[in-house]
Amino acid sequence: MEDVKMSLIELRQEVQSQTITVGDLASKVDKLQGETRQIKKDINTCSTEQQNLTLKIAELEDRSRRNNVRLVGLPQGCKGDDPIGFLQKILPIWIPALKKKGPIEIDRAHRIYGSNKSRTLIFRVLHYQDRQAILQGPSEVMKTEPIRDQEHLLRFFADYRVHLP
Repeated sequence: MEDVKMSLIELRQEVQSQTITVGDLASKVDKLQGETRQIKKDINTCSTEQQNLTLKIAELEDRSRRNNVRLVGLPQGCKGDDPIGFLQKILPIWIPALKKKGPIEIDRAHRIYGSNKSRTLIFRVLHYQDRQAILQGPSEVMKTEPIRDQEHLLRFFADYRVHLP
C-alpha cells in the first residue's frame, strides 16, 4: 500500500507540475496571439500608408508632366541636332492655329527610341495654354485631313504616366 501511496503522490506532483507548465504555456500563447494581432494591425496600417504614398507620388509625377506633349510618328532624322528649334519652326506649319499665338516657348525636348521608321518625341512647353493649343490643334486640322510629315502620320498626346491597377 505504501508503494501505491508514494506512486499516487508522485503522480499528483507530476500532474501539478504539468498543470503549471500548461498554464505557463497558455499564458505565453495568449501573449503571442496578442502580439500577432498588433503586428497584423501595424502591417495593415503600413500597407494603407504605402498605398497612399504611392498615389501621392503618382500624382506628383503626373503634375510634373502636365506641360509635356508626346509627338508620335515623327520620321527618323528629320529634327536634326536642335529639336527645340525644329519644333518651334514646324509646329505652326503642322497646326495653323499656333501661328496666331506667336512663338511657342519650349523648355526641353528629347526623343524616345521606337521603331526604325518613326520616333516619339517628348517636349515640355513653358505655358499650359500652349500645351492645350498643341493638343487641340490637330483635332481641328484633322477634320479635313490627318497631319502628316512626308508619309508619316503624326499624333500628339498628353504625356502622363501609365496607370497600372
